[in-house]
Amino acid sequence: MTFARWRQDGFDVEFVASELAKGIKPVEGGLRFSGTAFFGEPIILLETGVEFQVPISETDRPRIIMDALEAALRSEDYGPSTLIREINIATRDFVNTPETKYVVATRLSFTHFEDITRMGTSGSRLYVRRQLPRRFAETREEAKSASESDVRIPFPEDEALDEYAAAWIYVFGRTRSEAIHRAGEALDLHRGICGHDTQY
Repeated sequence: MTFARWRQDGFDVEFVASELAKGIKPVEGGLRFSGTAFFGEPIILLETGVEFQVPISETDRPRIIMDALEAALRSEDYGPSTLIREINIATRDFVNTPETKYVVATRLSFTHFEDITRMGTSGSRLYVRRQLPRRFAETREEAKSASESDVRIPFPEDEALDEYAAAWIYVFGRTRSEAIHRAGEALDLHRGICGHDTQY
């Protein structure tokens, strides 16, 4: 099965592969980048030339490309064919990774009302309440610390969000990024169902 292939619309894979090899070297523990201003972020450049044949979230694609690029650069026969082969292998490994159950919590931009408390579709369950359950308190504090240290954005306090309904959704994913992506799709579906129901 083919999991990924090069774009067929004029993408110059020979040139890209050659230039990437000039600016990226495999080192212990990963890759060392010394790219030019022309290329900017080399992983993004390479990613634009790959067509994934299976669903892969946008946040997981760079990691797959990075793993494949490192493997290809360590190969004795580095080139476009080796690169796409390693991308296929990395994508296959990702697809075959067992899925894990995740809980994604968020806020919805409407005041909670009793008509919406639990909704389910294939592969997900959505719950809506005025506040998140106490069992999520510790995880919320971890998310707050991560948000303020990594993103440097103040994490919203409950008191400032009284006009929003608390929501959490159970989904399965191979990574947290995929789980968040699927949760977003499920929320869009639920939002569409609710909007349709309120029109009748």
